[in-house]
Amino acid sequence: MVINALYNDSSTAALSAYSVTGYDRTRRGMQQITVTANRFEAHFNITVKVPANAEMTANVYQATTQSHRNWYRAALIKGRPLPDNGLPEDLAITVKANGAVATFTSANGGISASNLSGFNPNLPGLQTLSITLDEKSVALPVYVIDVTPHVFFDYGYWRHSGQAEAVRGGATVAGGTPAQYTVPLNTELVITPVVFSMNTASPSCSWSCTAPYTTFGAGNKYLKVTPTATGTYSATVTVNAGSATGMSATAAIVCTPARPASQPAAVSNAAFSSPLPPVMNSGNTNTGAYIRNFAPGQFTRSGTGYGWSLGAAGGYIVWKLQKQAGGNIQIRGNPMASWSEPGIVWVSADDNGNGLPDDTWYELKGSDDESSHYKNLITRSYGIRYVLATGAGTVNEHGQLIQEIYWVDSKGRTGRIPGGFSGDWGVPTADNAWVEFGTTLMRDDGVIDTATYNGLVFDWGYVDSANPGANAAGRQYDRFYISDAIRADGSPANLPYIDFVRIQSGLLRYAGVFGEVSAEIKWAEGLGSMSDFPSP
Repeated sequence: MVINALYNDSSTAALSAYSVTGYDRTRRGMQQITVTANRFEAHFNITVKVPANAEMTANVYQATTQSHRNWYRAALIKGRPLPDNGLPEDLAITVKANGAVATFTSANGGISASNLSGFNPNLPGLQTLSITLDEKSVALPVYVIDVTPHVFFDYGYWRHSGQAEAVRGGATVAGGTPAQYTVPLNTELVITPVVFSMNTASPSCSWSCTAPYTTFGAGNKYLKVTPTATGTYSATVTVNAGSATGMSATAAIVCTPARPASQPAAVSNAAFSSPLPPVMNSGNTNTGAYIRNFAPGQFTRSGTGYGWSLGAAGGYIVWKLQKQAGGNIQIRGNPMASWSEPGIVWVSADDNGNGLPDDTWYELKGSDDESSHYKNLITRSYGIRYVLATGAGTVNEHGQLIQEIYWVDSKGRTGRIPGGFSGDWGVPTADNAWVEFGTTLMRDDGVIDTATYNGLVFDWGYVDSANPGANAAGRQYDRFYISDAIRADGSPANLPYIDFVRIQSGLLRYAGVFGEVSAEIKWAEGLGSMSDFPSP
């Protein structure tokens, strides 16, 4: 810009000393600028616009609150509009043109809801949201997850579309089976549902049971029953949670004769794995499915590798004990002093004697349960659904088919795990195929899906967690005691014996180039020697 001064003697000259105020290159549209030179001012109207030759990208990585992290992962629940009444406050459009760079946001007036088009909140699957600024447009993928409020009992099996419950010992149960809890005679059982209400309303539960029972907890969340006669009982819960009313689920409670504590655990090499544990090298197959894998050959199942990686939150693997575990089990992952990917340990006894892990599961408490701060960040009876993205996917450099995996949890949060493997889900690999897990989520502080991970450290009670040495109570980070087993309400289970051990990823976080935070299992004692580890 050249500023010419016209003097009283009609002469003109270009001025080198002047100032321009009122211009904001991050705000599109008409602007009035003021030019000041030698105490004189002049006002001009200009129009700021994005030219057709600009390089424009949509950047939604500036999330500051959980609701906006939903948008950050570009996934929404069917029927819900775009956040912030159609314009997420953290949506930023970066424009490079003519040697200049500008970022347009709703906060600085650079974009508005009228600039967004092409989104249908009622159409499940992958959509393309178009953002148009003047002469230039950019496309932003948005995945709409088809899920409705529901409730289910988690008793250790993963769930998928078309079946209420599925996969027992690697075999799919046609039509599904009801949830089932097994309890020895005169033994107290506590159960609670997973309420997939997708809102923050506190659920209100009403129960019916064919055995004498009591309910307790906020909203009558828990049912307590102590069968005094063998047989099969039925328990049904009806849940109201906000606008979701009348949701119900039924579980069978099987009371068996008490088994002598001296009876040894059954010996078997059978493994019962969920869909999430991935294969650790290209030469093996897995009848389960998984969300994401490391590069083939990076890990092996030999003593030099890391064994199994369980995937994101909820991913698990189950072992039948090779020998009686009288007091403790030792399981080791690959933690570092400042980096943990904790796996929660669950145990179960084969009380019904069918050799399958379809009895009642009990979580082993860990150090977070005894922390005045972290115990408030534990979400039990947590549910999460993983959805296979639509489309053909892509093949990576290892010849593996890649499709994005989106998720929605029981609290209504959504997200994406980039680069998920389609793999064998145990269900048809059709668009929108899904699997759903019940689990416990630790460190649930709202920061559940970020681009970085600060390597949270856990003291004891979790596989693949880091504790240099023993803590003040003498608890080693890789030792697990069946005396730590707790019921659904956190009360001691007082188990005299166990037959099965399950390890389940306990965090829902993303670690950038390292992928999702996923518990790894490298070595164990009390489950059998490494050479006796059953194949997943």
